[in-house]
Amino acid sequence: MPQKNNSNEIGEENLKKRILALLTVLFLFIGTFSLTAFAYTDKQYKFSIEVPDVYTVINAENIKSNQDFLQKINYTASGFKEYLEKNNIVFYAINKNNGSEIVLKCLSSEFSKSIENLELLDSDALSNVAQKIVADSNYTVCEKGGSTFLKIAINSEDKGGRFCGSQFLTVKNGMIYSLSVVFQGTDVDVDTENKILKDFNISQNSGFSWREFEDVIIAVIISLGIILFVVVAGYIIYRTIDDIRNKNSTNDVAPYVKIKRRKF
Repeated sequence: MPQKNNSNEIGEENLKKRILALLTVLFLFIGTFSLTAFAYTDKQYKFSIEVPDVYTVINAENIKSNQDFLQKINYTASGFKEYLEKNNIVFYAINKNNGSEIVLKCLSSEFSKSIENLELLDSDALSNVAQKIVADSNYTVCEKGGSTFLKIAINSEDKGGRFCGSQFLTVKNGMIYSLSVVFQGTDVDVDTENKILKDFNISQNSGFSWREFEDVIIAVIISLGIILFVVVAGYIIYRTIDDIRNKNSTNDVAPYVKIKRRKF
């Protein structure tokens, strides 16, 4: 009898461990994909950007589904689409909770084609270019993601209130890229701004860039994650069911086991 109780206790302990392991794998699997930011890739303009999931991306494909919000900022779906096109805006995202915006403009000109890539210029040439494309001489130079940016502070006010933030200008592939990260009020969220710039990448016209295959890579990683989860979860469930069957089988047989006593 003591051996049977000990066996049951071990079986129950193994069962608890396997259930705990299954829950751990489940939480890790869910957490891996729930904590990622929203990634957006544009093959035409050769850029990719990741933004925190508190932002809503509004473009030509989903304008109609965001009509309620557009009405709050006095835009119709057709009017907002026209606004994007007229201002060369190829990416627009907004935090509907606090009104902060991420706006990317792309345009090409003879001037930008003559520069080709801003990061290839020396300091003197960069200074000359900055004087032509930056209205305010108060700028700083920063390097992110293999690109050189001219950073200009944004401070403005309109009927919607005060706004602040930064504009990042660069020239790549003969095209001007202008990324603006704007916040309502007078305080810049530096951490959010830095993260957005860090996750903004522009591919070269020539050469291999893994960003061009980002969708495929993400799909493969997700598929492998699902397969791994199914295999691990399946094994844990199989072992758990097997232990339960063995335990029930032991309980069914045990009452009929007779112990022979020796006669003296």
